[in-house]
Amino acid sequence: MGSYSNPSLMSRIQTILAGQNDNRVSDRSRPSRQIQRHLSADDVLSVIAAYEQGATIDELATRFGVHRTTVMAHLERQGAPRRCGTVTKNLNEATRLYEQGWSLARVGDHFGVDGETVRRALRAAGVTLRPRRGHHLVDLQPHLVNRKA
Repeated sequence: MGSYSNPSLMSRIQTILAGQNDNRVSDRSRPSRQIQRHLSADDVLSVIAAYEQGATIDELATRFGVHRTTVMAHLERQGAPRRCGTVTKNLNEATRLYEQGWSLARVGDHFGVDGETVRRALRAAGVTLRPRRGHHLVDLQPHLVNRKA
């Protein structure tokens, strides 16, 4: 084989031919495909009732063992009113909490939404946002980013 051979491939072939384990991941250790779970009619009614009582989509997805888009699809099919604009409706409180030092994620948890939803609402309202953790280092020291190693 000489200088044109792949040494790692050759050593693996020699190991296999010698009857030793080649330390490769077997097909059986790979994760299986996702199991599709269908909600019964009673489960769908329970999802809607819990949502109307204030449960979040993520909580319902975890509770019923389905993806969040499945929960949203069931809510839409049943005509349940979607909660939207929660942060916008409570913009003064969200701004006050954020300016008191709460993180976007914490404000989001307070309103039952994602932190990114809070960030978009505050930004649209013209609220000055704090720099994200670690992003200010790149902005302050651009010469370090372009430096050749």
